[in-house]
Amino acid sequence: MNTHIIIKPVLKTFLSKSPIKVFYVARTANKQQIEDALYSLFEDIQILRINTVNLPAKKVACRGKRSLRGAMGLRQARKKAYVKLAPGYSINFSDKAS
Repeated sequence: MNTHIIIKPVLKTFLSKSPIKVFYVARTANKQQIEDALYSLFEDIQILRINTVNLPAKKVACRGKRSLRGAMGLRQARKKAYVKLAPGYSINFSDKAS
């Protein structure tokens, strides 16, 4: 069940050296479920704190051949988890790429 909690990491260049890692998670997941899922995916980490943010759905402009004026679409609602790791611990995403 833990495999459905973590959707994907947010890989930004300014976050690469930071002890805070950002993940998109399931909207129904709570902090304890996120922590358990991270410990099952990455065995050698220590988590200090987890903060979550619910991102609401957002209207976006859709461009394409069918819409001459630019139709409005809807980006789905998401949830982010900001995970602060203990000093000396890191997550290497290249190991979990497969």
